Amino acid sequence: MPTAVAPSPVSPAAANPNSALEHGGLTDLAAALSELLLLHADARVDDPESHLSGIIDRDFLRRLMTALKHRSLATLRHSRRVAMLAAGLGERLGWEPQQLRVLEVAALLHDIGKIGVPDHILQKPGPLTPEERDLMALHKNVAAAVLQAGGVHAEVLKMVFGVQSSLEGTAVGGTSTQHLGARILTVADAYESQTSRRSYRDGRSHSEIMNELQRGVGTQFDANLVKALGRWIEEEGSPLSHGDDPTDDQLPTSAEDLFDAERLGRIFANLYTLESLYDGYYLIDANRKIVLWSSGLTDLLGYPAEERRDQIWTVDLLGCRDARGNRLLADECGILRALRDRQPQTSLLTLSTAADARVQVETQSLPLVPPDRRCRGVAEILRGRQRSDFKRSTEYQKLRQAATRDALTNVANRGELETQLQTMVREAQETPGTSLSLIFVDADFFKRINDHYGHAVGDQVLIDLARLLQTELYSGELVARYGGEEFVVLCPEALLEDAMRRAERLRTSLRQSSIGGVETLRVTASFGVATLEPGDTAELLLRRADNALYDAKNAGRDCVRSLSGEELSHREAEVAPEPVDNRLTFENSFQAYVGADMLIHKLGGFVNDLKATVVDVQPERVVLRQGSSTWLGSWGSRPERQPVEIELKFERDQPALGNQSKRMVIRTAVRPIGWVKRNELFQERAHKVFRELKEFFAAD
Repeated sequence: MPTAVAPSPVSPAAANPNSALEHGGLTDLAAALSELLLLHADARVDDPESHLSGIIDRDFLRRLMTALKHRSLATLRHSRRVAMLAAGLGERLGWEPQQLRVLEVAALLHDIGKIGVPDHILQKPGPLTPEERDLMALHKNVAAAVLQAGGVHAEVLKMVFGVQSSLEGTAVGGTSTQHLGARILTVADAYESQTSRRSYRDGRSHSEIMNELQRGVGTQFDANLVKALGRWIEEEGSPLSHGDDPTDDQLPTSAEDLFDAERLGRIFANLYTLESLYDGYYLIDANRKIVLWSSGLTDLLGYPAEERRDQIWTVDLLGCRDARGNRLLADECGILRALRDRQPQTSLLTLSTAADARVQVETQSLPLVPPDRRCRGVAEILRGRQRSDFKRSTEYQKLRQAATRDALTNVANRGELETQLQTMVREAQETPGTSLSLIFVDADFFKRINDHYGHAVGDQVLIDLARLLQTELYSGELVARYGGEEFVVLCPEALLEDAMRRAERLRTSLRQSSIGGVETLRVTASFGVATLEPGDTAELLLRRADNALYDAKNAGRDCVRSLSGEELSHREAEVAPEPVDNRLTFENSFQAYVGADMLIHKLGGFVNDLKATVVDVQPERVVLRQGSSTWLGSWGSRPERQPVEIELKFERDQPALGNQSKRMVIRTAVRPIGWVKRNELFQERAHKVFRELKEFFAAD
């Protein structure tokens, strides 16, 4: 049975966000946000007398644990047990004592956001519905906000926010780009969750849990961490077998502890209101320093919290302009008027995003004036004027995931590969002594497999090959499907000789494995390796590895070859690359009567039926790709060999506030990918794409 807990601290406003204003939620919200500023002012993170110095204020950690204990004894116990598992895994990976303390604090706090979850969800004796999971998923955003305000170490925030859902919740794909500490917490959280008894199932045995974890390797869990956990527990026994601390059986009896727990509960509950009702928010203190930058604001504007936190707010920091695009003067900004006049302000602004775009938002500037009447700061709450109702829906999250994951193999897709490669190259070039290598993988004679065994077996070969690549690599690499039977592995902190050894291990392991579900089928692959050199671009590094792969195929396949920059220069000395024409763009628009809830389904139909790939998803913009090519390929004669990028922008016909019209203007831009010999060929292709889009949306 669920552990008995005190009454839920969730206010009527948090339980029903749309009624926040009617229930006086704004006043409660101001009080809660004022408390966050007080938390920030009181935090003593750098306390030389504390073993947690530089990580978290020891008193703040105690208060959070007490509040969690008051809210849900079961969740507190779960957090402590996860911390035991995570710390043990960290030790076996050779982590230093300070790193282990950071990891342990993150494990203790990874579920702290659940303090504000309503009782009927937190204590539900059964699996959650999709709607309940959507609400539960907000607990990471809420936790990140509170921990930011408390000045907690940035690495703790990365781990807490990066930990994926356990096997009890909604699994999300991908581990390679996830913070290593978050990957440890993901495995520890999933293992501990399965040991506990639920009203709808008994606790599972170690072997049952390991089987479940193994099935999630490559999609939910890091293969090496799952192996390490299994080996540790099988050799030394489970650290969870010692039972819980008996002192946990009593809720705090101190009146001061109870009062503080209830107060923290109200803060968490009001943050759920913010997360449910608005797109993002940030807090400035009386000196205009940004104290808190919400996760939703990062989604809306693209600026990470670590870049904005502790900066002094200015008009130019977010590129504040009025609705007509005119630059604002300082005394015209609602946030400064609220700080000066202590009165709430509402404004319609356009702000700059990290991608150098403009987004129109409605802002509420809420002065934070506690009972002592001294204005402690201002909360700026933002809602996009074209905010989509499906933004937090499960369907939206799935489409967002489709923007980075390959649908068949569930490794990173080509768009995510290009993004991560550009980032890794830039960081490596900016940091002396940092290395980066790339492995290009191509399954040998793959067409023969499809022709002889059928496409179902071919697909299974690709799935198994992707799983093998992930399983055989160390923690930290990114495995991506480049296209067809080609994969790319990014190896940060790896020199050429390291990458060559990894490629040879992958080649040998594949040669000795049976994949594809056919016992007699043996699959081999060719490998091309290159390492980053001074002055390299992402494109040049990938091209070198691609040429090395070509060498491996010419050498008879099932082998590993590498290529240096000097070798490639000699090879290309007499061959000029074909130009890529980036000037061609087809633009048009159409109108469709479609609600936000149907927009996802329409796009999903287009993606599935016409074999498009999702590149980027935002509430007001989606980017797709259709067709395939090689890295430097020109267009072919068939549409599937004429790759294009399709940008769709969604605008309501009447964007005024309160408009309920379902008529939407869909602005379309089609651009070629690769080299197009004739403009007429591109125009024919673009018109065909436009007609197909209109058919899917049943447009005017």
